[in-house]
Amino acid sequence: MCSSDLFSSPNEPGKYVDLSAPGYGGEAACSPLVTNSCPTNTLTEAFGGTSESAPFVAGAAADVIQAYSDAHGGARPTPAMVKQILTGSASDIDSGAAQQGAGLVDIYRAVRTAQQEPGGTVKGSDDAPSLVSDPTQIDVSGNGGSTTTQTLQLYNASPKSATVSASLRKLGPEKQIGSTVTENITAPAAGSPIPPMGAPAAKPITFNVPGGLNRLNANMIWPDPTNGTILYYILTDPSGNVAQVSYDFGTPGSNGQIGTVPNIQHTDVADPTPGKWTATILWGNGRSHLQEPPNVPGTYRGPMSFEVTGQKFQTSSAGVTPVKIPADSTRPVVVHVPLVQTPGDHAMSVQLSSTAGATASVPVLARTVIPSGGGDFDTTLGTNVGRGPTDTPYFIDAPNGQKSMSVSFSTADTS
Repeated sequence: MCSSDLFSSPNEPGKYVDLSAPGYGGEAACSPLVTNSCPTNTLTEAFGGTSESAPFVAGAAADVIQAYSDAHGGARPTPAMVKQILTGSASDIDSGAAQQGAGLVDIYRAVRTAQQEPGGTVKGSDDAPSLVSDPTQIDVSGNGGSTTTQTLQLYNASPKSATVSASLRKLGPEKQIGSTVTENITAPAAGSPIPPMGAPAAKPITFNVPGGLNRLNANMIWPDPTNGTILYYILTDPSGNVAQVSYDFGTPGSNGQIGTVPNIQHTDVADPTPGKWTATILWGNGRSHLQEPPNVPGTYRGPMSFEVTGQKFQTSSAGVTPVKIPADSTRPVVVHVPLVQTPGDHAMSVQLSSTAGATASVPVLARTVIPSGGGDFDTTLGTNVGRGPTDTPYFIDAPNGQKSMSVSFSTADTS
């Protein structure tokens, strides 16, 4: 799956992606009569990532607009309403709020929800109940240890009266699985045939995943000073199925120039299958299409380290007394969001469920500000697939009337 934002950049501070949609293994028709960039040996072109997920969401939005119009005498929904319908009808995929937003787009439920919006001529149906939230996300900030109160206006898109309950969910701390593995990067002899997936770059790494994990994180890092070594890995589960592929959009350096390839590859897997997993380390960027020649191994021969961690969800009360919402009606639901002590942006979600069978996940960005007197905090600086360094925003609680401030930053771990 790949995250897809509806109306603004997901890199914007204080904003998470809205939805997730399919983003792997896509094939699009490609006609040489229209463009000269088509492959020469096939009439389809491989694509993925947001190039794939964005059209899914755009198509879903078009279906919602048409369904609403048909059921409301030709009236058109506002952009905000389209967003609320798509997020309120999405399916939770057990991923973190920052990765999935409201969840995986569900076009059938979205269309049924659009038809059931107030004033429509289509009666409600038991087969696709939804809880539509306004706002679609909660963004709060404050001092660590405080609690903020937010109100969600929930529309019960169901032909039945329903009692709605709510809880808060977030991923707990990462715990390492097994030991960090360090290997030297190798390559086949010059002139050796290169398989389509890329040449082996190190021995496969195996690790055992315990049961009960909600998220598996895998990181591969190597200290290439040229930022020019293209490496990736394929994760396969205990049944031998491909679970994840790391990738980047970087380019290796040439003529002594520094490249743009990030020296870290990261993947995560929701609800990983317990058992023996394998990471296959290969030369390539993880994005080569089968109609293209495989990436040629580079010259780097230094060490590579591979590490795996796991996380479990933590649930807590949202301070909500169950609320009864009549069929096709809206009621306010007040939720209480605690802010953790550690400064930074902390992802969580409000998990909603109704007795009519509807569920919804409302992302929450809970931002703890750095006290004006300073303080310690933890962060991981990573990569966003070679398109530039990731930005991790931190905000300082500046006192009222402060005419000037002096800010210093230091880190004990520069690895």
